[in-house]
Amino acid sequence: MVENPIVRKGLAVGIIFLFVGVSIHLSTAQNIEKPSLPASRGNWLYVGGSGPGNYSRIQDGVNNASNGDTVFVYHGIYYENVDIDKIINLIGEEKNITIIDGGGKHDVICIHNDNDGVTISGFTIQNSGNFTDGNYEDCGVDVLSNNNTIQNNIISHNPLYGIRIGLAKGNSITRNIIINNLNQGLDIVFSRNNSIVNNIISNNTYCGINLDDGDENIISNNTLSSNFFGIIISVWSSGIDNIISKNNIVNNSYGLDIKKSKNYIYQNNFINNLHGNAQVQSSRCVWDGNYWDDWIGLTSSAYRLFPKHIKFGLNYDWHPAYQPYEINSICHIFPETGSKEGCKDDNLTKTSLVKNSVFYASSKPTPIDTPASFNWKDYNGKDFTTPAKNQGHVGNCWAFAACGALESVIKIRENCSTLNPDLSEQYLVSCLPKIREEYNVRPFLWIMNTSAEGNYCNGVTIESCFPYVEHFEVPPSHIHPDWKEHLVPISDFGYWIPDGTPRENRQTIKTLIMEKGPVTASIEFQFLFRTWGYSHHSPTDYYPNVPSIWRLMGKWAGLHIIVLVGWKDIPLIPSGGYWICKNSWGTGFGYDGFFNLAYGSLGVGDVIYPISPIYTPYIGWVDYNPASYDWP
Repeated sequence: MVENPIVRKGLAVGIIFLFVGVSIHLSTAQNIEKPSLPASRGNWLYVGGSGPGNYSRIQDGVNNASNGDTVFVYHGIYYENVDIDKIINLIGEEKNITIIDGGGKHDVICIHNDNDGVTISGFTIQNSGNFTDGNYEDCGVDVLSNNNTIQNNIISHNPLYGIRIGLAKGNSITRNIIINNLNQGLDIVFSRNNSIVNNIISNNTYCGINLDDGDENIISNNTLSSNFFGIIISVWSSGIDNIISKNNIVNNSYGLDIKKSKNYIYQNNFINNLHGNAQVQSSRCVWDGNYWDDWIGLTSSAYRLFPKHIKFGLNYDWHPAYQPYEINSICHIFPETGSKEGCKDDNLTKTSLVKNSVFYASSKPTPIDTPASFNWKDYNGKDFTTPAKNQGHVGNCWAFAACGALESVIKIRENCSTLNPDLSEQYLVSCLPKIREEYNVRPFLWIMNTSAEGNYCNGVTIESCFPYVEHFEVPPSHIHPDWKEHLVPISDFGYWIPDGTPRENRQTIKTLIMEKGPVTASIEFQFLFRTWGYSHHSPTDYYPNVPSIWRLMGKWAGLHIIVLVGWKDIPLIPSGGYWICKNSWGTGFGYDGFFNLAYGSLGVGDVIYPISPIYTPYIGWVDYNPASYDWP
């Protein structure tokens, strides 16, 4: 026990300050002066320590607490099982020295039904029981209610489960160290909308995380290492739309094992998992932008066009990362200030990642009557497009599409078809890293952003300030020192995912092209399309609506971004007409880099389920104010 009670009480008050955020005053006497709190926050009860009235058992403090109270536990080892049947904050002095030991029986801590909003923080929680009968199983922490927070604990040496969430939703498991449990670190059963973020989950005998029949749970920014399985989504699971993102899944026997259900797996590091980084027995999962240490593309740049195949079935990561991500899985809280170091809590939700089918800086246009043909490349005999360029063998189509659309809009707003506003694609690639993080579907959003993510300014500089190099990793320091003097700002932008019938969507796209100028469009990548383009060079050729097994399943195999500059209705052809498009595969593709695409082909104007939460088939438009830049 600490000999100086004033020091002990001072530590307690520092930690209390973190949770309540109010001013407190230390007493110089044996007793602590309790913080001045709003009545709604409840009272403080103390366990351990030498102050008068302190409880010796945690359960006694819990039993005498009321909803909204905080039970603060001084350091020591407490051999007991804690049942929480009210809404309280249970706070330990410091997780390494405040230990609750279950004595090898029952749950160490159980949050019972109908007690939503409990917080448990600052403990080592260990040595639960080993009882299971199929309905009840002993755990380190058993969570049976909603919207609870389990944070900043060490949960270890429990025979069955470190933490178990059963029939519950909205719980936050964050900044814990979940290690050395003899079966599973974390078990999520028949539960939804729980957030597992910024934890270290390691050395659990069977698996780090088991997900069984859960929907829309988020597993992000964790490190899962040295488990037999890093993550399992079990054979019994029929849950959908779970997000597994930005985790370090390393040094396990198996990294990720998915038996069934549809989930989104993106931007994780899969490294050195002995028997396989991932395997899946369901083709309903979406994989995108993960780093795989066994991807063939890491052996030679010649292989970087190949996707990463995930073992068993038709599962592919179409855009594997070339380098591992920097992922910080845990942070430290400083009681004295309440500050956090190294915290990267993901405020990810299914709504923000997938369900937002419409994103606008301005309102969606109302479709108008449009002519049978319209073409900004030949508008009243003038060409308001710019020459097609070549992105090379790297995936920078998004930058060329964004600059291509903006260049045309500049010519239109300046009413000068002879102007050549050659913008720098390399500026977008090198100086706006947020676009790359988001997988490039909304570049105009970050071009106009004036925070650090938008390089603190609105606009794109010109090509001569930062010429394009066919390489992903060109540092921003290569830009010309006078680049800001040639920054071309944008005045507005918008994005839309087709959400109606093919005819309705087609009319909306035509309206956007007429009213806004050329627009960017996401299309399904097909190898047949690439081959066709290099062998068809007539302005009257068009790529037909070729069936795709991926689109029949409501997915896209891969994504490419182009510019739509016009259209032509031809009732006599099967599709009824075609889009007039600009590509970024050089002038040898199509007719001088332009091509025609049959309505409905490659997914333009279709309602396609996003191929990943961040890789979504937007139609994008941009606007420009002629008064904002003086062209020579």
